[in-house]
Amino acid sequence: MQTFAERFLYLRKMAGMKQSEFARLINLSQGRLSDIEQGKNKPSADTLIAVVNEFSPSAEWLLLGKGSPPQTLPQAPRGKPDSLKAFDKPTGEEMQFLADCRLLNPANKRTIRKFMQFLLAEQHTPTPMNEH
Repeated sequence: MQTFAERFLYLRKMAGMKQSEFARLINLSQGRLSDIEQGKNKPSADTLIAVVNEFSPSAEWLLLGKGSPPQTLPQAPRGKPDSLKAFDKPTGEEMQFLADCRLLNPANKRTIRKFMQFLLAEQHTPTPMNEH
């Protein structure tokens, strides 16, 4: 899969979803999804976040085609989960964080991404520190 459009289509097919169902799940119109899958348009950051949150592909694979495509996908919930509601309207602080990230060189961006993944994993792991 050479193009982003091919990888995006691959995920939908792996999920076994029709365009209308996949589009609704990631908060897009079916026409917009079709344009993305045909390479006519690029998705927004919110759409990319929704896809990664719903289907857990490697962001590096999805965006750049690096690494291996997912062989299986988690069962996606039907409907917009609460975890995505935070991405509907980014706060000023979130927008500043993203702006700051854009200033980093590629190596530092990878470091930040790995640290974020660590924090997210830790946040979902019950430990005495985050049970309070």
